[in-house]
Amino acid sequence: MDSNTNITSATDVLLLLLYAPGTKNEEGEEIKGITRLEKLMFLLYKQSSFKDVIGKDYKFDSYDYGPFSSEIFDDIEALKISGILHEETFMGEKLESIDFEENEMNVNEDISNILSMKKYKLTKKGFAISKILFDSINDKQKAEIINIKKKFNSIPITNLLTYVYNNYPDVTKKSVIKNKILKYYY
Repeated sequence: MDSNTNITSATDVLLLLLYAPGTKNEEGEEIKGITRLEKLMFLLYKQSSFKDVIGKDYKFDSYDYGPFSSEIFDDIEALKISGILHEETFMGEKLESIDFEENEMNVNEDISNILSMKKYKLTKKGFAISKILFDSINDKQKAEIINIKKKFNSIPITNLLTYVYNNYPDVTKKSVIKNKILKYYY
């Protein structure tokens, strides 16, 4: 990473991710679900020039749905308290409710399989701060973040997990759905 960058913490990278345009090409595109947010940060850790910055603040361990860093939760709470991040609840599907049959994924429609999830979006204040950070990084770094967000922010969560499980098996050993996901796809 360039020595003249203002990006000195994983929190800064998290803000860059939240600010970066995604599939809709809109700056500040929201990220739905903590599992997705965790995996996007993990992919930035593994596949970008921000590896050292992220690695000094976030430790990714194998957990229920693959790589997980509890420090991301701490940052989310601090950013919410600071008025930089807005967290909103919405209804989504439980990952455990995915039915892998006949080469088609179906989610059980039973209301008991609906899970309250969070989506994350920058506040007006957070957007302004994150824009300054984004403008301070070089084009290569911008492309790294945008590419990960565009590629993985809007795909089905099962596709994202499949990608992570296949490419980083060392941090997916404790996943409770890994066998179902990999069996479906392979």
